[in-house]
Amino acid sequence: ESNTAIEANTEFAHNMKERMSKRQRRLARVHFASGRTGLNAAAKKALDDIVAEINTHGDRTVSIAGHADGNPVLSGSYRSNWDLSQARAASVAKYLKQKGVSNAIETVGHGHTRPVGPTNTKAGRDMNRRATVTLLRSANP
Repeated sequence: ESNTAIEANTEFAHNMKERMSKRQRRLARVHFASGRTGLNAAAKKALDDIVAEINTHGDRTVSIAGHADGNPVLSGSYRSNWDLSQARAASVAKYLKQKGVSNAIETVGHGHTRPVGPTNTKAGRDMNRRATVTLLRSANP
Protein backbone atom coordinates (compact mmCIF):
# COMPACT_ATOMS: atom_id res chain seq x y z
CA GLU A 1 0.00 0.00 0.00
CA SER A 2 2.80 2.43 0.80
CA ASN A 3 4.23 2.05 -2.73
CA THR A 4 0.83 2.91 -4.18
CA ALA A 5 0.66 6.03 -2.00
CA ILE A 6 4.18 7.06 -3.04
CA GLU A 7 3.34 6.53 -6.71
CA ALA A 8 0.14 8.58 -6.31
CA ASN A 9 2.05 11.40 -4.60
CA THR A 10 4.76 11.32 -7.26
CA GLU A 11 2.16 11.47 -10.03
CA PHE A 12 0.34 14.31 -8.25
CA ALA A 13 3.60 16.28 -7.86
CA HIS A 14 4.45 15.72 -11.53
CA ASN A 15 0.99 16.88 -12.64
CA MET A 16 1.19 20.00 -10.44
CA LYS A 17 4.66 20.84 -11.78
CA GLU A 18 3.41 20.42 -15.35
CA ARG A 19 0.38 22.64 -14.71
CA MET A 20 2.54 25.31 -13.07
CA SER A 21 5.03 25.27 -15.95
CA LYS A 22 2.17 25.94 -18.34
CA ARG A 23 1.16 28.97 -16.26
CA GLN A 24 4.59 30.56 -16.03
CA ARG A 25 8.04 30.66 -17.58
CA ARG A 26 11.22 31.94 -15.99
CA LEU A 27 12.95 34.38 -18.31
CA ALA A 28 16.01 35.50 -16.36
CA ARG A 29 17.98 35.20 -13.16
CA VAL A 30 20.28 38.04 -12.16
CA HIS A 31 22.76 38.20 -9.27
CA PHE A 32 23.77 40.92 -6.83
CA ALA A 33 26.76 41.86 -4.72
CA SER A 34 26.43 41.28 -0.99
CA GLY A 35 24.11 43.82 0.63
CA ARG A 36 23.47 45.57 -2.70
CA THR A 37 20.53 46.15 -5.01
CA GLY A 38 22.35 47.72 -7.95
CA LEU A 39 22.44 45.90 -11.26
CA ASN A 40 25.86 45.08 -12.71
CA ALA A 41 26.60 44.94 -16.45
CA ALA A 42 25.84 41.21 -16.69
CA ALA A 43 22.48 41.68 -14.98
CA LYS A 44 21.56 44.58 -17.26
CA LYS A 45 22.46 42.53 -20.33
CA ALA A 46 20.35 39.59 -19.13
CA LEU A 47 17.40 41.94 -18.59
CA ASP A 48 17.94 43.73 -21.90
CA ASP A 49 17.81 40.33 -23.61
CA ILE A 50 14.27 39.63 -22.35
CA VAL A 51 12.61 43.04 -22.88
CA ALA A 52 11.46 42.27 -26.44
CA GLU A 53 9.99 38.93 -25.41
CA ILE A 54 8.11 40.49 -22.51
CA ASN A 55 6.76 43.22 -24.77
CA THR A 56 5.36 40.65 -27.22
CA HIS A 57 3.17 39.38 -24.35
CA GLY A 58 1.73 42.65 -23.11
CA ASP A 59 -1.29 40.95 -21.55
CA ARG A 60 0.84 38.86 -19.21
CA THR A 61 2.08 39.83 -15.78
CA VAL A 62 5.79 39.87 -15.04
CA SER A 63 6.64 38.44 -11.61
CA ILE A 64 9.97 39.37 -10.04
CA ALA A 65 11.18 37.55 -6.93
CA GLY A 66 14.12 38.89 -4.95
CA HIS A 67 16.31 36.72 -2.73
CA ALA A 68 19.08 37.20 -0.17
CA ASP A 69 21.96 35.04 1.01
CA GLY A 70 21.07 34.68 4.68
CA ASN A 71 23.97 36.67 6.09
CA PRO A 72 22.69 39.26 8.56
CA VAL A 73 22.28 42.76 7.15
CA LEU A 74 24.78 44.76 9.21
CA SER A 75 24.52 48.23 7.72
CA GLY A 76 23.02 50.27 4.93
CA SER A 77 19.44 51.10 4.08
CA TYR A 78 17.97 47.67 4.80
CA ARG A 79 16.89 46.39 8.19
CA SER A 80 16.67 42.75 7.16
CA ASN A 81 17.13 40.29 4.33
CA TRP A 82 13.39 40.63 3.71
CA ASP A 83 13.81 44.34 2.98
CA LEU A 84 16.93 43.70 0.90
CA SER A 85 15.30 40.99 -1.21
CA GLN A 86 12.24 43.17 -1.85
CA ALA A 87 14.52 46.05 -2.88
CA ARG A 88 16.33 43.74 -5.32
CA ALA A 89 13.03 42.81 -6.95
CA ALA A 90 12.05 46.49 -7.11
CA SER A 91 15.41 47.36 -8.69
CA VAL A 92 14.80 44.85 -11.48
CA ALA A 93 11.22 46.12 -11.97
CA LYS A 94 12.42 49.72 -12.21
CA TYR A 95 15.04 48.77 -14.80
CA LEU A 96 12.52 46.87 -16.93
CA LYS A 97 10.10 49.83 -16.80
CA GLN A 98 12.93 52.17 -17.87
CA LYS A 99 13.56 49.85 -20.82
CA GLY A 100 9.96 50.16 -21.98
CA VAL A 101 8.19 47.20 -20.41
CA SER A 102 4.57 48.23 -19.91
CA ASN A 103 3.21 44.93 -18.57
CA ALA A 104 1.84 44.71 -15.07
CA ILE A 105 4.72 43.83 -12.75
CA GLU A 106 4.47 42.19 -9.35
CA THR A 107 7.44 42.05 -6.98
CA VAL A 108 8.05 39.90 -3.94
CA GLY A 109 10.95 39.49 -1.55
CA HIS A 110 11.64 36.03 -0.18
CA GLY A 111 14.48 37.00 2.13
CA HIS A 112 16.81 34.03 2.56
CA THR A 113 14.05 31.40 2.66
CA ARG A 114 14.55 29.91 -0.82
CA PRO A 115 18.24 29.23 -1.35
CA VAL A 116 19.42 27.61 -4.57
CA GLY A 117 22.97 27.10 -3.34
CA PRO A 118 24.57 26.03 -0.07
CA THR A 119 24.43 28.79 2.52
CA ASN A 120 27.72 27.81 4.15
CA THR A 121 29.99 28.55 1.15
CA LYS A 122 30.85 31.80 -0.61
CA ALA A 123 29.86 30.31 -3.99
CA GLY A 124 26.50 29.22 -2.59
CA ARG A 125 25.80 32.60 -1.02
CA ASP A 126 26.73 34.27 -4.33
CA MET A 127 24.12 32.09 -6.08
CA ASN A 128 21.48 32.95 -3.49
CA ARG A 129 21.79 36.75 -3.92
CA ARG A 130 19.50 36.93 -6.92
CA ALA A 131 16.27 38.01 -8.51
CA THR A 132 14.27 35.91 -10.93
CA VAL A 133 12.01 37.27 -13.65
CA THR A 134 9.05 35.10 -14.59
CA LEU A 135 6.42 35.71 -17.25
CA LEU A 136 3.05 34.51 -15.99
CA ARG A 137 0.59 33.05 -18.45
CA SER A 138 -2.57 35.04 -18.99
CA ALA A 139 -5.61 33.88 -17.04
CA ASN A 140 -7.60 33.65 -20.28
CA PRO A 141 -5.58 31.51 -22.74
